[in-house]
Amino acid sequence: MNQSAIAQPPQHTYVALEHVEKFLAYGRRLGVPVDSLLAEYRIDLRRDTNKRGYVPGHIWEEILRIGIERSRRLGNPLPGLLVAEGLGLSFTGLWAFVMETSGTFIQAIETAAAYQKLHTTAVVATLRRSPGYLDIIVAPQFHDPEVRLHTADWYLAMLALFAQHCCDSVAGLVDSVSMRRHAPDNPALQKRYRGLFNCPVRYGARENFIRIHAAALNRPLVTADGALQAVLAQQAQERLEAYNNDAMEEKARLRHELRQLLVLGQANKDQLAEALSISPRTLQRKLQAQGMSYRQLLNEVRLAEAQALLRQSPIPISRIASKLGFHDPHSFSRWFSSQTGKAPSLARAHQG
Repeated sequence: MNQSAIAQPPQHTYVALEHVEKFLAYGRRLGVPVDSLLAEYRIDLRRDTNKRGYVPGHIWEEILRIGIERSRRLGNPLPGLLVAEGLGLSFTGLWAFVMETSGTFIQAIETAAAYQKLHTTAVVATLRRSPGYLDIIVAPQFHDPEVRLHTADWYLAMLALFAQHCCDSVAGLVDSVSMRRHAPDNPALQKRYRGLFNCPVRYGARENFIRIHAAALNRPLVTADGALQAVLAQQAQERLEAYNNDAMEEKARLRHELRQLLVLGQANKDQLAEALSISPRTLQRKLQAQGMSYRQLLNEVRLAEAQALLRQSPIPISRIASKLGFHDPHSFSRWFSSQTGKAPSLARAHQG
């Protein structure tokens, strides 16, 4: 495994820090030298967390990759199932509790969809209805195919365990489980899948999903607790608002600092990192956390400033170009037109 660089997932993702810590604690209980492995791979959760309470998806992917490799060395070929059985619903914390106390199975699934972001965006679960069925599709958002494969096992197994835990009977609830992975060569491993899911398992599918009978969706949960669910839902809503506000505040700060540097004629990535009192590498992680590059952020800030300056008609376009760091008015005009579809002079005339 390459320790010098961590591959980025297809899109920027997060997982709640509390869940990562539960996963690592579980590893310690199994006798895995978690702390020495984190040190070996230079993973520091407190340093690498660039969103309060969450771990970036590429760091989580690296931790999972290490765990899968370790599991394989210890002779456990199905680490996803192992973790699902070992951690159960305790791994997902508040998210699972809100689901667990819902009135019916479909309410639990809809609640899970509403608060999915609280748990992770590194695994996306979507719902698909068809005559007689509801499919819960599990799509891990990771770069490494092995991590995607075993994470899909893990989450499909957690859904099955949730059904077994919350419903008085799973008979007539789960129709089947479909998996993108190929069928294991070892019949004992296939038997393990069937035993856990307690339904037909189909391999080589285009998607990972668990199929629920539509007639069973309104089945009441034996764990339902309306009063507790209301309290938990309020907590979840507050955490969701904090999650969204934190992202907005972080982006606003990045924009503010870059605008200040732009006004001073010092807008570049290193200067922005210095203004934020962080390293260029940490700045890169913060930008990735917002789903953007430095160039995209610079374009956003430049455009907002250009439009504001154009409204101040006495300022010549040549001076605006200079203030925004362009070498000449023509470069500025070409850039502005590419961003807005209008030349600066036309934009000014329109605003006037």
